[in-house]
Amino acid sequence: MKIKLLVFVFLFQSLNAFACLSAKQQKLFPVGVIDDSIIFIEVHLYRTHDIDKNDKSKNMMAMKWKVKSYVSIYNKFHKLISQTEIESSEIKGRSYLPLLQSTYTKGLAQIKSIYKSLDYFKAEYLSFCDYQKKCKRLEIHHDSITKKDTFKYKKQDFTIELSDNQKDEKSETFVGHLSSYFLNSVRIYKTKDIELIIGHIATGHEVSMGWITDNPNKKPNKFGDPIHKAEPYHPDFEFKELRTAVYEEPIMHHGYGFDLFIIK
Repeated sequence: MKIKLLVFVFLFQSLNAFACLSAKQQKLFPVGVIDDSIIFIEVHLYRTHDIDKNDKSKNMMAMKWKVKSYVSIYNKFHKLISQTEIESSEIKGRSYLPLLQSTYTKGLAQIKSIYKSLDYFKAEYLSFCDYQKKCKRLEIHHDSITKKDTFKYKKQDFTIELSDNQKDEKSETFVGHLSSYFLNSVRIYKTKDIELIIGHIATGHEVSMGWITDNPNKKPNKFGDPIHKAEPYHPDFEFKELRTAVYEEPIMHHGYGFDLFIIK
């Protein structure tokens, strides 16, 4: 599976050049609706390093992902109702997708065995925004006067409460308003009654350094810092079947991102 990732030479030339590969993501994969509750498979991903102890001469540092998954139930007002752990595991290497697909499959099986009358979602749409405030289907806004955060979808504003959607306030990378974040992906799911829109908002080293821009005229500075022109794009894989509706979310160096959802 090929996904256009934001990968800069400074990050991947040599893993030894960086003592810290730390990055975090939280992902929500909706499965279905029962009564007024939405059933998700929720996944928390943490990227770190793994030193090969068998190679003492080189002391090579490799990438490793820690993955913890849950069956999470939210109401339609974004409030977490309950959460049951599926599993906690690790995978070495740059890609966490094989482990994500495995834990997602286990979560689907658990949900299907418990909720017999679930109204299942259909995966309708996925696009990548390449770290911008506005995509084709979704926009994010922070009003500095009213202190309100909103998603704009189909010309309608939806209020977002960050503290209600993720629990990482103690993290030094967490900021409690949308002005510090950028849209990375947009997904849309539907049942016969509702439309669920998920925006993955993110930040990281590259945006904090001003290396990602939507200004086509911006040039590298005298220090030779890399410049990446933000260009939204669609995946080159099918996003239709719920049983395979998982993918790797692009992430930056010291990246941090999480999913927020709205209901229309």
